[in-house]
Amino acid sequence: MVEIDYLLRLGLTLFLAAIIGLEREREDKPAGLRTTIFVSLGACLAAILSLELVKIFNQLEGQNLRFNFARIAAYTIAGIGFLGGGIIMKKEKRLEGITTAAVLWLLVINSLLIGYGSYLLGTIVGLSTFLILKLKYVEIKLKKRGQI
Repeated sequence: MVEIDYLLRLGLTLFLAAIIGLEREREDKPAGLRTTIFVSLGACLAAILSLELVKIFNQLEGQNLRFNFARIAAYTIAGIGFLGGGIIMKKEKRLEGITTAAVLWLLVINSLLIGYGSYLLGTIVGLSTFLILKLKYVEIKLKKRGQI
């Protein structure tokens, strides 16, 4: 039964990462479909791993072992900073890739959230992220057409 719940978490993470990744790819951004899916599934799996490790450590009572499951999440969030930093580039007099790096950072945290079982909040954040990205490009296209 636990495995089915974990599969639901991974499925929701995959779906949200895919719609955001497709949007980023469609706009020709550095991190597209595959990157968002890999990052999100990895973060969700990190959360699931930490939950499973808690179970294992709880079974090893009396062996004076300590485990802080929050460390996996913390290092996952810190690790995404290296990937995000590689996406940000200076082009002429402006920086590019900041939004993409921020989206990856948000996806990691949201995927951890879903991995820990927060389906509703994770879905709301994922769909909100997608809508915010879409609204920005709608605004840009309308400005180019002179409609706003």
